[in-house]
Amino acid sequence: CRIWVGADGEMKIGDDNTNIKVVVKDISSTGIAIVCDARTEVGLGDVITVSFKDEKTKQEFHLKAAVVRHEEAEHKRMIYGCKFGQESDAVLKYVYSKQRDNLRATRTISIKKDDQDRYTYG
Repeated sequence: CRIWVGADGEMKIGDDNTNIKVVVKDISSTGIAIVCDARTEVGLGDVITVSFKDEKTKQEFHLKAAVVRHEEAEHKRMIYGCKFGQESDAVLKYVYSKQRDNLRATRTISIKKDDQDRYTYG
């Protein structure tokens, strides 16, 4: 199960220490998708390190993954799908936590003002 992240992050390709700005599109326990400028040269099989921070949870991630697919996106950007070498417990907990938050957000119940008194206990 992939969850939307939409966080700004940075990527390093291989042993190069140059930080490249990316957006973390989504993440799962087995992989991550990032978006970057189309001029950035990333090849299939390249090992990258993606770093980002979730502003809501304040969790920081530094994840290594191998690029397994790419596709062109709008506005001269590229989307790269990357696979982790192994599942990460920290990423799995993060995904589950985000799923719970998303479910809570969709389970809101609105009670009309007239009915509110009927459901008030005390």
